[in-house]
Amino acid sequence: MDTSRKWWMTLAVTSVSVLMLLSVGVGWLGFIVAEHLDEKDQRIHAFSQTPQTTIHAHWAQVVPSVDDQGNSACVFEPDQDITAENAPQDCPYDFLVRAVLPFEKGRCPHVTVAYASSAHAQRMNMRPNPYKWGFGEIMVCQARVGDKDGERPLSARVADEPPILLSKNWTDEGGPGTVAVIGDTGCRANKEQICTEENWRFDDVARRLAPEGKQAKPDLVIHVGDYMYMKFDSWDAWRAAFFDPATPLLNAVPWIMVRGNHERCGKFGDAPLGYYLFLDIGDPQRLDCEDEAELTATYAVDIADRRVIVSDSATAWSIWASNRNGALKKGKEVPSPGREQQQDAKVANDMKRMLRQTGHLAAGAGARQTWFATHVPVFSLGGYFENKTPAYVSDPASFTMRQAWYALGDQRPMLDAILAGHLHLFQVAQATKQGEPLQIISGAGGVNIDDDLGLPNSDKGGKKCLSRDNWVAYDQTVDMPVDKQSPPATTAMHVCSNENIGYVLINKDKQGSSKYVFTPLD
Repeated sequence: MDTSRKWWMTLAVTSVSVLMLLSVGVGWLGFIVAEHLDEKDQRIHAFSQTPQTTIHAHWAQVVPSVDDQGNSACVFEPDQDITAENAPQDCPYDFLVRAVLPFEKGRCPHVTVAYASSAHAQRMNMRPNPYKWGFGEIMVCQARVGDKDGERPLSARVADEPPILLSKNWTDEGGPGTVAVIGDTGCRANKEQICTEENWRFDDVARRLAPEGKQAKPDLVIHVGDYMYMKFDSWDAWRAAFFDPATPLLNAVPWIMVRGNHERCGKFGDAPLGYYLFLDIGDPQRLDCEDEAELTATYAVDIADRRVIVSDSATAWSIWASNRNGALKKGKEVPSPGREQQQDAKVANDMKRMLRQTGHLAAGAGARQTWFATHVPVFSLGGYFENKTPAYVSDPASFTMRQAWYALGDQRPMLDAILAGHLHLFQVAQATKQGEPLQIISGAGGVNIDDDLGLPNSDKGGKKCLSRDNWVAYDQTVDMPVDKQSPPATTAMHVCSNENIGYVLINKDKQGSSKYVFTPLD
C-alpha cells in the first residue's frame, strides 16, 4: 500500500469496473462446449475453456451444512425458540466459496474443488443482490462445498485464481491446528485516524498472518466484527476497507465472519448492506434495515473437537450505562434510570434471547470445547475514572451483554471461551465466579487503539499481558457493574490488557487444551 494513499482515492474503482466489463466475453463459446464434456474431461478443460474473468475478491467461509431443502438444524433465527430437547447434537460444516466480480448477468465462474483422490468442478451461483445503490456494478457468486465420498474438500480454486486451502493443512482429526482471531480491522478515515499505512495497519496484520510465498500461520481465521468505520456502504468502500488489505489472508485459508456494531443499521451503524451481501450466511433478500429486529441468525459448526457458536450482538447498547460513564468521567453523580429504561430493556431482552440460544447450542456440544464468537464481549473492562467517585467502567454494549448474561441465572451458557472484539485493544478477562468462561477480546486489528484508559495490568508498547499466563505477574481483581441497582450489583474479574495492534493465535497444548496468545506487531 502506498503510504500516501488516502481512503477516498479508492473510489476510482467504479470507473475501472466499467472498463473491466468491456474486456470480458472472449472464449464463451468454448465454455459452452465444455459443458457437454463428460465429468473427467470437464475437470481438465474447465479453466482452459472458461472466459477470462476479472475476480475482484474471493474467499471461503465455514458455515453449517444444509439438507436438500437448504435447511440446517444448527441455524436459529433471532425469534426462533430452541430448547434443550431440540438442541442439535451434531453440527457438521460446509465451506461456502464466494467471489466478487464485475456485474455480468448469469456468468458466474466455475470453482474446482480438490479432494484426496479426485477433483470436482462446479458452476458458482449468483447471490441475490437487492442493494443496487453502491453495489450495482458488481455481483457476488458462491458455491457450497462439502465432503465427497467420505473425503474432506482440501482446496478450492475460483476460475484461474490461486487455490484457497480449505482443510488441506487441518489435522487428521479434521480440525485446524492454529486459529487466528482478529477484529475491528477497519479505518475511521477521519481526524482520529488517517488511512495511511503508518496509521492503519490492517494490511500488516494480514501479511503477518499470510506472508508472501510462505504457508499462512493460521488454518482458520475468525473475524469478530467491525470491518467498516465510515458511512459509505458501497463496494468501493468495502473493497478499500476490507477486501484489498485482507487479500493475502482471504486467499489463503477459510474464515468465520461475525457481525459488528458498525455493520448494524440506523444512525449507529455504518455498513450493514455490504455485510449482508458479502459475509452473512443468510439470504440478503431477507435482510434489510426496515426490520426493527435486525439481528442475524445464531448458528453452530462442529470442527473436530470444537463447537464454534456464532451470534449477533451488534445492537447491544445501554443508554443508562453510557450516561453513567459520562457522569463518572466528569466527576458527577450517576443518574438514576429514567426514560431510557424501556429501550434498554428491549435490547437486553434481545441479547438474553440470543444468549439463551447460545446456551442450548453449547449444551448440545457434548464433550467438545465450546467457543462463542460474537462482537461484544460479556466480560470486559472499559476504563477507570478517578474523580469524586473512583470507579471502573464498562463499555455500554458490554454492560448490556453482562446484564443479559446474569439475568439467565443458572441457565447461563456453559462455554470454554468467548471470542469478541469491540474494545480496540487486546484484553483477557475471567469472572472469578466458578464456571464462568475465559473472555478473549481481539479488537486490535487495525482501527486506532483505545489507550490511556487507566486500565489495571495494561501494557502499551511492550509485550506484557499476551495471555492468561501473564496473570502470574499482573493479576488484579476488579468489580464490574451488572445491573442498574444503586449501588449496582458487581462481579469480580481478573483482567489484563495490551494496547497494541495485533492478533490472537489459538493453539492446543500437549494436554489438548486451547492456548490463547496475543501477538502484537513490532
